Amino acid sequence: MQLMFLSHQVTAVHEAVHGWFGNLVTCAWWDDVWLNEGMTTYYTDLTLLDIQAWTRQNVRDDINARRYKWLKENWMFALHDETFVEDEWATNVYARGPAVLQMFHKAMGEKFETRLFDYLKSNLYKNVNSTTFINALTKNNESVEREMFNSFIFQYDAPLISIIYDNDTKAFIISQKPIHSSRNTKWTIPIWYQRTETETNSEEMRWLRAADEKLMIPMIEDPENYRFDQECIGFAEYIIEIGQDIALHCSSAAEWSEIDFDM
Repeated sequence: MQLMFLSHQVTAVHEAVHGWFGNLVTCAWWDDVWLNEGMTTYYTDLTLLDIQAWTRQNVRDDINARRYKWLKENWMFALHDETFVEDEWATNVYARGPAVLQMFHKAMGEKFETRLFDYLKSNLYKNVNSTTFINALTKNNESVEREMFNSFIFQYDAPLISIIYDNDTKAFIISQKPIHSSRNTKWTIPIWYQRTETETNSEEMRWLRAADEKLMIPMIEDPENYRFDQECIGFAEYIIEIGQDIALHCSSAAEWSEIDFDM
């Protein structure tokens, strides 16, 4: 009974959230249907958390399951999808949409929802597209955030992030390449990390920008005490190499052999 009730609850909340994303503000064409469905799916999860129907772990598990499904099956489609393949669009917007929005939200902090509500109010009863959304969320010309939005909305695939501890420089060297494609696509992505031996154990964030060859994070403590993107919020997969130890993190790959380690 609980599962049946929760299923109905999710459907009811999802359709109610469409009152904002899809009804009050509507995508101008199908190539930006993620603005209706991706946004609604993300805020359905947050609403279920707010009304205590779900726990935070439920939200994480739901979004991560969607992310893994997209990375394995639908990576060849961008969120802004001009091809709009009939049999593929649903997984693309319902799976990638909320996962990417979760990353945007965490990277921008409280500013994300403030700008999002301004986006809704200023476009009430209007048709919008991805550019409208990006302009509203970066209205003060935040260049790094704008790069992040553009790279994850208009490009297909996702980044495979290599994090290698370099003993000579005593720093982590971070670089990227596409998970699947052979193209030289780059993204601007937030890199979250924390040092587990500090008193506060607080998380820090640095930007790996599309134009950068690599990002260096100087090490303050034993490299074994560093943790990267613990909750898998970044829309990426990670290879973390410290000495002889190599770990796959936030990965949708079923087997190690599915990952190309030649960065």
